[in-house]
Formats: sequence, C-alpha cells, structure tokens
Amino acid sequence: MGQSLPHYESISICITMKKSLLIPLLVLGISAVFAQKPTYGHNKAAGKFLKIRDFTMYVETYGQGKPLLLIHGNGSDISAMHNQIEYFKKSRRVIVADSRGHGQSTADPNTVFSYDLLAGDWAALMDTLKLNKVDIFGWSDGGIIGILLAKDYPKRLDKVYSFGTNLKHGKEAFEEYLDRNWTKFYESMPSNTDAEKIQKAIAAMILSYPNVNLEELKKVQVPIMVATADQDMIKLEHSVQIYKSLPNAHFQVFSNANHFIPWEDAPRINASIDKFINKPFLKIAPAPKEYLFLFEK
Repeated sequence: MGQSLPHYESISICITMKKSLLIPLLVLGISAVFAQKPTYGHNKAAGKFLKIRDFTMYVETYGQGKPLLLIHGNGSDISAMHNQIEYFKKSRRVIVADSRGHGQSTADPNTVFSYDLLAGDWAALMDTLKLNKVDIFGWSDGGIIGILLAKDYPKRLDKVYSFGTNLKHGKEAFEEYLDRNWTKFYESMPSNTDAEKIQKAIAAMILSYPNVNLEELKKVQVPIMVATADQDMIKLEHSVQIYKSLPNAHFQVFSNANHFIPWEDAPRINASIDKFINKPFLKIAPAPKEYLFLFEK
C-alpha cells in the first residue's frame, strides 16, 4: 500500500506553482503551510495506527468527555485542526485522524477516491473505537464527510458542524475561475511515484465529486450547522441550498472571513462550534407568537 505525500513535501509543490494556481491550492487545503511543524499530527503519545477496512489510519486522541470527531479537508491532515484540538481537548474526548491517503494514513496508489469512500472509512473508525454517539466538526471536505455520515449513519451521530462545505462540484458550487484554475492545477500534478498518484487521485475528487442529491437531505434528522464565510470559495447561494434542504439545520455566515477562519480567527469559529454542539438544538420560530399569523401558508 502506498503512503501519502508527507506533509512538509506538499510545501515544495506549492512553491513551484504559478500564482494563479497557488490561490485555489491554498484555499482548498492541499498544502497546509505552517511556520513550524506542529506537534498535532506527529504526537507519539496521543497517536496510533489502526487497521480500518483496507488501509491503515493514523488517529490521535486528546482529552476526556463526549466524543468529538474533527475531520480535515482535501489534501490536508490532523495538523490543520490544531486550533480546534487545542480548544476542545479541555472539555471533550477529541478524536482526530488523517483520512485515507492523507498525512500518515495509507492508501493504495490505484484508489479511486470519493467522499462516500471516505465517509465509510470514518464510520468504520467509529466502529473500531466503539463510539456510539459523536459530534462532528468537519472543515471543507471534512464537512462533506460529516453531512454524508449524517445521511447514511444517522444513529451514530448527535450533531454535525459543517464549515465551508459543498455538495455539488464544478460551477454549481464554485466560481468559474476557481473551477478553471483547479483543473489546471490538477493537470499539472505529477503522477510518477505512488505518493504522487495518491495526491493526484485525492485532488481529482474535487473535479467529479461530490454530487449529492439534495432531495435526499430532506430525510436527514441529525441537527446540522451549515456554516460558511462571506469570502469563502463556495458560492453563498450553494450553501443556502444545502441549508434549505436540511430539515434540522442552522445557518451561519461569518462576516469578513474566508475559508481559512479555523486558522485565521479560531476563537470566533470555535465559540460557534462550542455553542452548537453543547446547547440543545432548537429551531426558532420566524416571529413572536403574536405575529405568526403572517406566516400561515
């Protein structure tokens, strides 16, 4: 089985990219560049390797309490969630892992990646760890996985906080220039070694997936926060579509923020996650009871 591209090596890819390709590269999390190599993602005391389905998954666990799964984005790894680990490990049992082919988790170089495949991996991880009920914070591709888990494994979850998530691909979810630049980036990626093949296969997911039938979301009863930013690369109208398709959902737009708010303004998003997963879920009425007659259909 092939190993994923080491985290620090992804930086070298970034340096060789043209400026027009560097922006979507960073936005979508293929290269999580940090000034220093973080402890999270390489913590021997907290980490272990688990056999999950047909690959080996690297997992770290912190703190105690109700389980909270943190799921990173495309091409990233555990270290991308360092702000959330640091915050939530004080009150929760935080479980964070490298998805198949990411970070230290393995993948066969011939793997055809899809979000359904990755969601199944995370469900299998819950089985392995004997987790009955969990909350999830998913960022970007992690948010896609979180919503798919809510759709396909509802009895395993309490709440899902999904940030910067798309459930369609291409121009339905992204502006045309982002879609065009990502295609150019994908075409420029080498595929000579097993590690390069895995990274290119992971990047290819964005070109063809996800393609979720939003009508199916109307059956999802798991409470979900659909969160985005006013400068996110996902079209705001697409985020609204997702929100309106879910019967038990809240919606939040972070002002003056982008896809990187979990890094750049962690206190703001962490407070929002904390409130959502720890307070009873309640959908507020559209008006005080004295004015509800205005909303009768």
